[in-house]
Amino acid sequence: MRKLGNESIEAIPPYLELQKHWCRENGVSFDESSENIITDILSLQIKKLKPDVIFFYGGMIHSGISIDYVANLKSMFPFLKIVALYWGDYRWSSWYKSISSAIDVLFASNDEYCEKSTAAGIEAYPIHSSFDHILYHQLNIKRVALEHDFVFAGATGYMGKLYLQRYENLLYLLENTQLRCWATEPKLSPPNRQNRTKNTEANIRETLKTIIIGSMTNVNVDHLTKLHNFFRTKHKTTTISRLIEHVIDKTKNIQEYKPMIFPHNYKPLSELYPSRIYDGFITNYFELLASARVIFNSHRDEPADYSNIRIFEATGVGSCLITDKPDKVKQYFVPDEEILTYASVEECAEKVCYVLDNEKVRREIANKGRLRTMKEYTIMHHCEKIHEGIEKMI
Repeated sequence: MRKLGNESIEAIPPYLELQKHWCRENGVSFDESSENIITDILSLQIKKLKPDVIFFYGGMIHSGISIDYVANLKSMFPFLKIVALYWGDYRWSSWYKSISSAIDVLFASNDEYCEKSTAAGIEAYPIHSSFDHILYHQLNIKRVALEHDFVFAGATGYMGKLYLQRYENLLYLLENTQLRCWATEPKLSPPNRQNRTKNTEANIRETLKTIIIGSMTNVNVDHLTKLHNFFRTKHKTTTISRLIEHVIDKTKNIQEYKPMIFPHNYKPLSELYPSRIYDGFITNYFELLASARVIFNSHRDEPADYSNIRIFEATGVGSCLITDKPDKVKQYFVPDEEILTYASVEECAEKVCYVLDNEKVRREIANKGRLRTMKEYTIMHHCEKIHEGIEKMI
């Protein structure tokens, strides 16, 4: 952003030690015991730095920063001209409406998220995720060797409502290929009576949610809207009002809502394949990607998720990417020329085996994918699009 003529300063509110260090460096006092210490320090930073634009990146809004806080920023700091957000995560359409008064401009990771934002009345621009091209040059200097044939890096999806397909795909690939995973999975507490009770209650809640959503789907949208407004007026936000929001969104075809209940008889992949699941918290993530001949990618089960950052990271480091949602990702890469795509996990396994047996083909796809990413999807391209969008607002 500085190369584009913008003075740019990064703050990481949830990283409290870093934030406290900033306070000490700048002689700023703060209340250590405050329940709102994350936003307290952020407010102190905004007050001192006096930015024209504050740009929230993705999940930062869910890391101790509420929509209400964001909505009040301009009244707290009159020098602020624009509140911007980069977004590419799962939320129902009514959520976009709830942030419309807080956000001046939203940069969405793909067209579908952009359409959801625009429908909610938010000025929105579609931009892609990106690869840090500086890292590629560093990796070239290190000359990372190809050590692994087939690699996955990320969360396995175990116990995740939006990642059931990823979990099942990984299970199949672990059973039928030589896939190796550097993965993270939630650490579950040892079973005891209290945990069993909580699990039972959670199962009951999920089952009731599914029944309620199914029973309301055929109800007239106008009646549902009146019911929703009643609960919002009387009780602000309730579980019932949130369920109604889901149904209204589904009925209006704004988004496909699919309640996913992760099967409780499924086991962690690290337990099933301990010799091929490695710790996902690694310091040499990009070197790992660069050392793989083929990298597996799987998006969330949500239909609008088809441009996660890994498709740009994997191609950026020069590895051969294989990813799902071929009908969507083709707007970024040419399938089976710049990347490999699959519509089923069986097709995935077949294509991986083919390119591993045909090194020349694999290398050609990997090289073309890298060239496309370096030409169109670097951090610099990302920043240029954000710069252009914000310039239009000022």
